[in-house]
Amino acid sequence: MSTGDAPDVPGVPGVADDGGIQGLIARSRDLKRELIEFAEHKRFDRWLAPIVAQTAAVSDARQRDAQWIRALDDFVMKFTFPDGDGIIDRFLAARKDLTDADRKLLETWRNGLVDSIFEVRAKSGLSLTLLNLLDDQEYEAYAAVGAENLWRIGEGEFIVVRLAPLTPAALASPGTPATPATWVISGPMGSTPAAAKRRIVKMALDLASHAPVIAFTSDDLRDRSRVAMRQDRARFVEFFGADEVVLKTHEAAERINDFRAQAKSAALAEGDDIPATYLAPFELPGNFTWTQTLGVIYDESDGMGFVADYAKIRDLFANPDLAASKEHTKLLHGYLKADGVSPTPLRRLAAAHPDTADTVFRKVLKKPDFTWAEDGEALLRKHKPKYFKDRPQPTLAILGARLRELAGV
Repeated sequence: MSTGDAPDVPGVPGVADDGGIQGLIARSRDLKRELIEFAEHKRFDRWLAPIVAQTAAVSDARQRDAQWIRALDDFVMKFTFPDGDGIIDRFLAARKDLTDADRKLLETWRNGLVDSIFEVRAKSGLSLTLLNLLDDQEYEAYAAVGAENLWRIGEGEFIVVRLAPLTPAALASPGTPATPATWVISGPMGSTPAAAKRRIVKMALDLASHAPVIAFTSDDLRDRSRVAMRQDRARFVEFFGADEVVLKTHEAAERINDFRAQAKSAALAEGDDIPATYLAPFELPGNFTWTQTLGVIYDESDGMGFVADYAKIRDLFANPDLAASKEHTKLLHGYLKADGVSPTPLRRLAAAHPDTADTVFRKVLKKPDFTWAEDGEALLRKHKPKYFKDRPQPTLAILGARLRELAGV
């Protein structure tokens, strides 16, 4: 289908005169430009300055330009402030003059971005038909800017790109996933030849393992991933003997990879969906290498999580006198304030030590009247607002048919 004979999208008010795909593309381009101008206002300097500095440090001019485009797109489309809002939220609040159609389109950008690795299935004019390797769905994507670069991309190649909904979510049928029929390319686009299959598979597995929510573009995929997570948790308990374990940091990667190998064999034997984590070797994040022990908690809701020096924090709750130690006090403050630590470890520690939890928090927080029963949840909500704002999602993603095929599973 060429751009010239692309079908109209009926019922969308406020679109350019032709009322079809071209009008939506033009309007999305204008809105994106306005968003960028808004994000570059001095009121956001404190958040944008580190991004500017990091980009300026890149020596190669072409790489520097590409990184700046990518970083700016990330800031505009995905960055969240401490209160959980993003640039789009602030823009919507500030621009009372926007039409309903513009607002609906921006709201779909806020909630419906798809960052993934795609296989190019077809090309036509300004559009690409893309197969998402993480959800096995095809996407019809248009270029709002830089369309002249599409000719360089061939069918069968792979691209890493961000897609933003082009069709407002209001046009989706009730009860269906928020997957509009048409999309617009947002930010830079990198391509890889089909011959680089091994590298693409590794990238896709790493992406699905570290950011599984990206794969949840339909209720079916989310539900199947949730089932796979329950199965994975049961296998974890079978392997380790409990849903919570403390490992020596230098042994953690080997132990977790042993678990995943056994779990993969069980899933294949039982004909279950295969989580991406079973094919992506676990590597200890750099921010854990300094710790003596690693806590691994496989919670029913939060999935598998990792916490630093869990043995020390458990010792603190078993012996509140350790609150006099700066090391233990700093560690508990870290659990409270770190975005990467869910409320689960603290909830579990308080439940496991009902006789000492109040004393620990009173000493560490210097609040003599603190009680976990009355003040615990408010404390967690204060320090972890994003956790409570977001809807709980499975923490692993299953492999789609095409990615399984490419991975040889």
